[in-house]
Amino acid sequence: MNTPKQERSRISYEGFLTAAQYLLEEHGLDKLSSNAIIERAGMTPPAFYRWFENKYEVLRVLSDRLMSSQNQIIQTGAPDRLPTIEEIKRQTQKGLHDTLGVTRNFRGGYELMVSIRAIPELVNVRLDSHENMAHVIATNLLNVGYDGDRAEIISKARLSIEIGYATIEMLFETDFGDCDFLIESAATAIASLW
Repeated sequence: MNTPKQERSRISYEGFLTAAQYLLEEHGLDKLSSNAIIERAGMTPPAFYRWFENKYEVLRVLSDRLMSSQNQIIQTGAPDRLPTIEEIKRQTQKGLHDTLGVTRNFRGGYELMVSIRAIPELVNVRLDSHENMAHVIATNLLNVGYDGDRAEIISKARLSIEIGYATIEMLFETDFGDCDFLIESAATAIASLW
């Protein structure tokens, strides 16, 4: 997939992405099509197909951006010393709250989370991101003296990420009234792994 180099091309490229985000937010994944994106952006099909083969490439770019925004929370949370279990719980709670906020603020964020779980062409966006972040967490913990086998630490980190991600999905998908309780419970479960 091409990415634009010139300013005018970048504006068109971003226009298609923004149009797709609005469509996702307003109508959901089922109503998203290349034609709808083109129409919403107010541009031509040749301009769209210059940058994207189909709607799935648009979804991939947006999903990569969402996952990158979520991953920043993990990447900037490296401990400077070996954390206690209570510190892991507090940091996890903050991370889950921050991830929920980033996802809410990312136009079409929840719909993108659904797409990277449901659309086979996009599943690796989530899986690769979670695998990479598990390695980041493992490296950070090993750097501050966490005792354990790297493969085991990666497995714990990956399970922690999956529990956290499922918690965020649950908060979007249900009318769960007490967000803080759910996040605290997930953080307690995650901390218990360590």
